[in-house]
Amino acid sequence: MTPRQEEVLRYIGRYIEENGWSPTLQEIADGIGLKSKSTAWRHIKALDKQGLTRHGDGPRTITPTEEGWASFTSDEKEAACESKSRRSSCRVRRSNKR
Repeated sequence: MTPRQEEVLRYIGRYIEENGWSPTLQEIADGIGLKSKSTAWRHIKALDKQGLTRHGDGPRTITPTEEGWASFTSDEKEAACESKSRRSSCRVRRSNKR
């Protein structure tokens, strides 16, 4: 995983923790300073190939996989588990396991 891909993955995880749903491609691009949604999409596709994210056909369906969540540091995991909105993100993550 490249440093930029790691930044994308962490942004997605933080966004889900804070909001309870996945970010859009535009929100990812804006959130980490990418110039376009297509650049964000390219990073998501690379993360998908590595098994770290998955997404559905609609908007707000990009989520880290179990392996993606496992890549977070223990401090990040602890903060996520204590976060009230993390419970919502767990539901989002589980619902994408179809």
